[in-house]
This record gives sequence, structure tokens and C-alpha cells, in this order.
Amino acid sequence: HFITAMCLSRYTKRMEFANLLGIVGDEPVFDSALLFASESNLPYLQRQLSRWEQLGYLYQLRRELYMLAPPYQKNPPHPFLVANRMVRGSYASTEAALAFQD
Repeated sequence: HFITAMCLSRYTKRMEFANLLGIVGDEPVFDSALLFASESNLPYLQRQLSRWEQLGYLYQLRRELYMLAPPYQKNPPHPFLVANRMVRGSYASTEAALAFQD
């Protein structure tokens, strides 16, 4: 997270979607707090995230948790990863993992 925060410091004035892709493009699901860590203009960044969601560039899974839309995903999210990020502390049971493998 430290390296990402360092990269984000270069984009504090105005974040473009291409910048976002460069920062979180490898992560299928990301927390907006990661972006807010180095952003001095939080209302602007919140509006940008909302605009990108309206344009279909990303999906808001829950408050402060986002996922890139399929054309922009480098790695499609595994359903168990999404479930774990949506409900902290959750896990896949042995039965669910085995059923998923069928």
C-alpha cells in the first residue's frame, strides 16, 4: 500500500480514469480509501468515482468498495474474493469451494 500511496501523490490535482487504471488496474476489487489517502480534494475524487460509475467504467459494490467494469479489468474478480471484500472476515466453506470446482 505504501508504493501505491507514493504513486497516488503525483495525481492529487486531478485524477483521470487512465491514472486510476494504472493504480488499481491489477486489482479486481479496490477500496476507495486507498485513493483518498493521498488526495487533498476529497469531494472532487468522490464526484469522479460517482461519474465513472454512471458512465459504466466501474461498479460500486458497497460503500467505498469498487470493481472495474469488465472492459477495464485486467484480472476478472473471483466470486470468493468479492464476497470476502464485501463482508470482512467472511470465508468460503469447504463445501462451497468444492462445489465451485465442479
